[in-house]
Amino acid sequence: MNDQYGMVCLKTAMDYSSLSLERPVSLKPLNEGSLGFSLLEVMMIVALMSLTILPMTITINQLATQARGVYVASSRNLQVNSLIDSMDAARPDFATQFTDGAMVTTQSESAQTLPYWRKVDVTNAGNTTSLKRTTALYTYNNTTDTSSAPREKLEAVSSTDSLRLRFGNATPIIDSSGNYWYGDGGATPLLYSSTNEVPGAETSYSIPGTSSDIVNTNGNDDEIYFNGRAFNNGANSPIVIKADVPNGWYIVKVYMTEHNTGVLINQRNLDFFLQGVRLNQRRYDVLSVTGGYHRGNVQMFETYVSNGVLTFEVQSVNTSFIRSISIMKKKG
Repeated sequence: MNDQYGMVCLKTAMDYSSLSLERPVSLKPLNEGSLGFSLLEVMMIVALMSLTILPMTITINQLATQARGVYVASSRNLQVNSLIDSMDAARPDFATQFTDGAMVTTQSESAQTLPYWRKVDVTNAGNTTSLKRTTALYTYNNTTDTSSAPREKLEAVSSTDSLRLRFGNATPIIDSSGNYWYGDGGATPLLYSSTNEVPGAETSYSIPGTSSDIVNTNGNDDEIYFNGRAFNNGANSPIVIKADVPNGWYIVKVYMTEHNTGVLINQRNLDFFLQGVRLNQRRYDVLSVTGGYHRGNVQMFETYVSNGVLTFEVQSVNTSFIRSISIMKKKG
């Protein structure tokens, strides 16, 4: 037993001895540059990266330029549409409001100016009237473009079937039915002009100024009967109002009231004319019709225009006057 025990101890000692005698493994440092690249290899890598990155950069720049171009083009379209939408054919001073004296350079987008120039066509007969407006709209690439060489020329046509004018008033109103009424300029009236297609009175008649409450109307409808135009230059002194319109049938409404409490019934009898034809068989007296002062009354007439100019006249043996007028193209 002792021999066996001794052999085991000897074997164990030999095992441990062999372990202790094993040569330990050491990590040898790598030589510098053993994982690096030669100069030629570096140049090749840079060249390969350039071939990849440069086209990507060019593509990105091209896409950015294209996107900016699309954005500017979109902005230009919005600008043109906005300009067209702003051109109200019913505006009496259309030609002066929407004809630019020079190229307009006040609008820009993405650091690029978007010049334009509007010119109302008043030289082409029949193209522009008080109800139909034809405007040449020029757009340019930049402010250095020659005005006679636009990037694009558009013909903007805006039209309306009605014209509403409040005489002796400068400001517009919207009545209870949502209709837009323009003033004729008030103290500085817009006189009729066939050159610029301006509807209005032939001469600067006086303003019988008043803004009394109208008994039989409400709200802004009262203002249809405020002020007006009056004329007294002897018997049958006429007030003449003209508007260039396309030929056809028209409905004309005349808005009347008497504000002067010193006027008696039948003192201001009136006659109405359209295209030179007398419309009323009996002379019109607003006091007799309404039964009192500050009461509105509407007289409606129909006429056919064959010469391109609608002409309305009001005459009186005393003082001719009118508050407002509406001209509507007859449908059907």
